[in-house]
Amino acid sequence: MTCTGCFYSLPPIRHRPIYPSIPGDSKKTRLFAWRAGAYGGIMVAWCMHSVCYGFHHMPTSEGRNDVFSAMVTRWPIAPEQVVYDFACALGPYCMLREPEFFKNTLFAIDDFHAKDHTKSICCQDRAIIFTKVFLSVWNRRRILNLG
Repeated sequence: MTCTGCFYSLPPIRHRPIYPSIPGDSKKTRLFAWRAGAYGGIMVAWCMHSVCYGFHHMPTSEGRNDVFSAMVTRWPIAPEQVVYDFACALGPYCMLREPEFFKNTLFAIDDFHAKDHTKSICCQDRAIIFTKVFLSVWNRRRILNLG
């Protein structure tokens, strides 16, 4: 997990396509660009029951490719709703690359991100570990409450 900065319960089901006709897209050959010392944030994928599917580290903030890659490589069909702090750019990014896959997806921003919250000061390795522990405890509590 800490070698890639990625932990999902959903296995990869396809490779991230490369779009040579989109300028700059052919350079995105890796799924998640993990760089030592780089920390832009953490993307967490939740279902509508507040159970976490997984997360990955984003080396720079507002990573459209990271979110796009996670959905395209792990979800059999696109989610109905994507709430993300950079959804205004993520929606067009996704539709330009995979319009059929995302045709029924609503991209939206939440109140927390609309207020321009500040970035965490944790280092990336600790942030990944804390996120994994927090989400594991969160999921366990949610699953126990569902039963």
